[in-house]
Order: sequence, then C-alpha cells, then structure tokens
Amino acid sequence: MRNHKTAVKGIIMRLTAALLSLTVIAAAGGCVFSGGPDPSFSAAPETGSPGADVTAGNYDANATPPTSAESPSPEPQETPIELTEEEAEFWKKANGLIGYYEDVALRSEYGDADGKVHRWTEPVRFYAAPSADLDKYENYLRAVIDRLNAVEGFPGIVFADREEEADLTLEFVSAEKMGEITGSIGETALGYAVISWYNKTGRIFSGNIYIVCEEDSAEEDIRHTLLEETTQALGLMNDSNMYPDSIFYQGYSTVSELSEEDMILLRIHYSGYISEGMDANAVKEIAGRLANS
Repeated sequence: MRNHKTAVKGIIMRLTAALLSLTVIAAAGGCVFSGGPDPSFSAAPETGSPGADVTAGNYDANATPPTSAESPSPEPQETPIELTEEEAEFWKKANGLIGYYEDVALRSEYGDADGKVHRWTEPVRFYAAPSADLDKYENYLRAVIDRLNAVEGFPGIVFADREEEADLTLEFVSAEKMGEITGSIGETALGYAVISWYNKTGRIFSGNIYIVCEEDSAEEDIRHTLLEETTQALGLMNDSNMYPDSIFYQGYSTVSELSEEDMILLRIHYSGYISEGMDANAVKEIAGRLANS
C-alpha cells in the first residue's frame, strides 16, 4: 500500500499438534506455507537434520581383510543424461543459479522449513472470489496465470466455476480483514498466501491467496502483489536480496513481470528431473549432472 513507506509482507509462525500429527506453518516473503501429514500414513516427528544421511555400523580392528575376490567392485560410472541442445544450454545456465534456487525454494525466511521441494503435481483448480476489484484486475491476473502456465513441467492452473471445487483460491480484502487473517504481525500485509502440502510426499494440495485492495491502493502495488503471491503459491517460499528485478526480491518492489531468473527457477522447480520431496543435496547433484551432460 502506498501509505506504507515500506511494503511489509505477512510474517507469522505457528506450531499446531493434533491427532498425533505435526503441522508447521512458517511465513516467507508474504507467503505462509504449511506442511500437513499424508492422510495415508500416521505422522511422527522426524529426528536429525533435514536431508541428513545417518548411518551406523560396527568396526572390528581384528577382522581379516577380505580377499581380492571378496573386495567390492568399484562403483559404476554414472551414465550421462541425454539432453537436447536446448536442454543442455538451459541446465548449464540453471546450474549457475542452483544456490539462488535453494535459497528461494528450499528455505523459509521465518519459521522452520524442511528444506525439501514442495510443488503441485496435478492441474491446479483456481477460483477468484467475484468483486469490483477482481473486475479491475482480472485481465492482469489472467495474464499472470498464462505466464505461469507457460512454465515447462508445471501442470497448469485452470479456472473453477465454484469455490468448493477449487484447490487454490484468491480474494481481494480490506486492510482490516487482512489484519484479522494474518493476526498480530505488526503491520498489515499487502499480500498473503497459504499453501498446504503432504509431509510424506511434498505434494501441495491446497492454497489461499489474499490481496489488500483499498481506495488509496496504488495499481502498481496491486499488480506486483498479485504476481508475487500467485507465483510463490507454486511452492517457492522464500525471498532473496540477490536480484532486484526478481519477483522474489526481499526489498520493496513494484516489479510486475517475471524476470529471466524467475522463469529459470520455476522451470527448475517443475522440471521432470526434479521431484517433490527432494532435498538440496539431491537437487544440486542432478543439476550438476545435467549441466555436464
């Protein structure tokens, strides 16, 4: 909002335990992300660091060394991944942004992130609540969705006729109502998004987006916030100070188009070589292989 000297995004962290499950809600760059247990499995807190590989074994100093016949064979060399010329060029460029991707997609600015990939795996049924504000910004919103639907690998956003049919909803709200939604975060957020995923798989299954729009709201702020919250609702939860023209930029911004770096991060996130539930080490490993193929 223009009457704010800085655009303050939603910041909230809440821990809820119920029915032997653990749900963590953490805010990042105006977006709140929550992980819920996979209903197909009973949930229990995990131990150790996310992505840690913990092994245990016994060592006998008096044991007889194995004979050459018993010696383990050397690990086979990894087979190069066959890529098209365009894919090879993309992954060389993408590999240089893996640190940025890790910062934006696998971390949370506030709260505890599990350090894993969260993404949609099926077409996202989207519903925007009717209002005069929606009438004003609907064409821009549709352009945002068209741009996101062009991301290779993303299953896409489709419009639902009714709210109860939707996986992801959007609503324009007053600053007062936003305060009620976000709770006591100091100042009213301009935009706020909530997504939920299955802890077991990392698959996102629902989300809600809220955009503050009042008489004195600047159009450039509304457009920027619509783009940011809708993009972050795809599973990229964090902000960064690295690229001022990025929609993930931490500071105040009125950017209303996705940058080249944004599109690369989104393509990495929904690449067929990346899967939900991957941690940073797995993402770095596959990106490095692809870049050198």
